Amino acid sequence: MSYCELFSSAHVFAHFAQHGYHLFLEIPCPIPSHRLSYHILSMKPSGWVDIHGHFVPPQTPEKVMQMFHALREKQFLLSEPWTWDCSSTLAYLDRAGIGMQMLSHIPPNVPALRAANDYGISIVQQHPSRFGLLAALPTDNPEACLAEISRTKTEFCPTPDGFAVMTVYRLSASFCICSSSV
Repeated sequence: MSYCELFSSAHVFAHFAQHGYHLFLEIPCPIPSHRLSYHILSMKPSGWVDIHGHFVPPQTPEKVMQMFHALREKQFLLSEPWTWDCSSTLAYLDRAGIGMQMLSHIPPNVPALRAANDYGISIVQQHPSRFGLLAALPTDNPEACLAEISRTKTEFCPTPDGFAVMTVYRLSASFCICSSSV
């Protein structure tokens, strides 16, 4: 299995497992086929890395409901408002056998983006062996983008593991993860 397939499989497994589904992967395996299903269902993965975990900084109940209604209007089929909290995420990661999750959140304006990066690194500082940060960058403003790269690389300890960017910021066109060596 290639490096890309491994991370794609880990990402897919994590998202399917989070929603209660079993995922069967076709991979070469020395286990006889009649025992493979049992083996996959009985094994608990360990040390997996989820490279696509979203977080949201703490929000007021009013803001949570505003986001919920806005997402419903855009046809996101949510049955209840979504919030993120560290303890629930850690409990899920433990149940799914995921050792580390890379966090990202790309708000639509520079002040909120900076605040999200600050909150994200505070989570990494509290749980350095469980979370990494893909710091958000405002790609529609080259000066602000370069300033945020410089700020996160000089003021954050630890520094971000990489950067999460959109090719068309604020329009959600495409998502890209860049190496921290950028």
